[in-house]
Amino acid sequence: MKLFEVFLAADNSGSRYLELQVSARNVLFDAFFPAYRKGDEAVNFALESAVVLDGTLNRRKDEDWGWTVELAVPWSEICGNTEVACPPEAGLQMRANVFRLEKADRKSQSGYALSPTRKPDFHAWNNAAVVELAPR
Repeated sequence: MKLFEVFLAADNSGSRYLELQVSARNVLFDAFFPAYRKGDEAVNFALESAVVLDGTLNRRKDEDWGWTVELAVPWSEICGNTEVACPPEAGLQMRANVFRLEKADRKSQSGYALSPTRKPDFHAWNNAAVVELAPR
């Protein structure tokens, strides 16, 4: 299984953040967390995604080259479910982390992170990247 995960928050407090996932099959998962690890998976955010495969899925005997994910998240969803202020303006800072995971089977997993969590917890915010909006 191949996954791309995005975590978005206003700060590193561990409260009011989003978790968004897109699989290589373009299956979406979204969750809202009003508090650290206390999530609501019953949300249905207005997300748009696209996946392009350079290879095949689940064929172990061939060689895959990669896959590309595009994920569009409306500002209304970010601002309505985090402490990020809208309308977004230049200089706005928010916390984010992005992960690419590959689970070859139930026993092995590899992954990459935009910013290492420094502990085995994707929900760890203390080392998340700071994203700042640039002026137009």
